[in-house]
Amino acid sequence: MPRAPTRTPRSRSTWWPTTATSTATRSRSRASPSRRTARPRSSIRTTCSTRRRPTTTARTASATRSRTRRAASTDEDSPVTVDVVANDSDVDGDALAIASITQPAHGSAAIADGHHVTYTPAADYNGPDAFRYTISDGNGGQASATVAITVSPVNDAPVAVADAASLDEDTQVTIDVVANDSDVDGDALAIASITQPAHGTAAIAERHHVVALAIAPVNDAPVAAADAASTDEDTSITVDVVANDADIDGDALAITSLTPPAHGAAFAVDGHRVLYVPAANYHGPDALSYTISDGNGGQATAQLVLDVVSVNDAPVAVADAASLDEDTSATIDVVANDSDVDGDTLAVASVTQPAHGTAAIVGLHQVSYTPA
Repeated sequence: MPRAPTRTPRSRSTWWPTTATSTATRSRSRASPSRRTARPRSSIRTTCSTRRRPTTTARTASATRSRTRRAASTDEDSPVTVDVVANDSDVDGDALAIASITQPAHGSAAIADGHHVTYTPAADYNGPDAFRYTISDGNGGQASATVAITVSPVNDAPVAVADAASLDEDTQVTIDVVANDSDVDGDALAIASITQPAHGTAAIAERHHVVALAIAPVNDAPVAAADAASTDEDTSITVDVVANDADIDGDALAITSLTPPAHGAAFAVDGHRVLYVPAANYHGPDALSYTISDGNGGQATAQLVLDVVSVNDAPVAVADAASLDEDTSATIDVVANDSDVDGDTLAVASVTQPAHGTAAIVGLHQVSYTPA
């Protein structure tokens, strides 16, 4: 209850304010020269109100909340939102709101709204953490408290890094495959399982080592297949002789040498093609051999068979000359000195008439001339 005011000898009021209102009135009568009437000298009405600071309660954030204790834990790498004002109070009944926060040592905190703070732990951190917050009642009153956070550890998968090793044919090698692997939680790593290689066997030797028995490949020679092509007489041709060749190891093949044909010339244009040039006016069969290599010591040889198709060549006609008496005729064998590279039989096909006589074809080879 408010304490009652008391009077001093001079009729003043003294009071002790809490959350209350008190009123004091003083009056004094004195004689007036004109009239003896008592009236109040003065009156005092005093109102005093005192507001108390809001009260905060330190809390521990947890996933489970109860009436008496709000406590929670969040998993590693998982944010949590905490209602930090839920158990705070204000004796005046003012609405409370978060005014500010301090950052935790192992993460970050952000005001979500007037009552909630979202805490985000640092990456891969687990263990205790805390931050402080300040609330305000909107009327100048403030209070601060601490929120304790427990970050529970969550196992992180290890990181396996690829390994490489080399060994000789028919030998084995032991490899520490875990040496370059890591685990952010610092857990001890061990091989759990392995798959078998395509060309050997592998076994776990111990927690960190794998024994591999590998069979190194032996180079296989390529297979060169015979080729065939045809071209016209006096016409060159380019043939891809490697197109139908093969290598079981998948090695790149290339021509390394050629043997020349009997009736022409041959040249390696690039690693795969051969240029064949038949001899002038030759027609008939021809052939050449080529050798390919896989670049790893393997070689193979095959033949390119060629057919040069005959093309007719025009005969060669040589000029003729003859003399005769006036008013007599002469028969001339005009084909006797002509030739044909193909060996074909020649015959007179036509004649043009002379200026001073007549000419006529006689048989296959002769022309008869009669002067005018």
